[in-house]
Amino acid sequence: MIVIEKTFHFSAAHRLVDHDGVCARLHGHNYRFTLEVGGDVCPSGPKRNMVLDYTDIGTVAKGILETLDHYFLNEVTEEEMTTAEFLCTWIYDRAIKTIPNLWAVRVSETA
Repeated sequence: MIVIEKTFHFSAAHRLVDHDGVCARLHGHNYRFTLEVGGDVCPSGPKRNMVLDYTDIGTVAKGILETLDHYFLNEVTEEEMTTAEFLCTWIYDRAIKTIPNLWAVRVSETA
């Protein structure tokens, strides 16, 4: 099994509505998410020696970024608790439709 990954960045505001800490207030983060794709390397043809073309990963990420970047996450995702874990699931649910060999999604707040 071969795994490749590509990382993307976005900025967004959110609040954790029922949270018992400071994140209950409206605030923003710079985020990054990584799409990991695993599988066998294509043995022949125009995608030879690739698990998936990085351009294809970027195309999927572009649609996700257009939805999240510089938006209020609670509104665009229709969720009150927009945690990093929630964002992983939200991104995964969209990316898996086009990348069936999606291995993992990682989300983090950047420094």
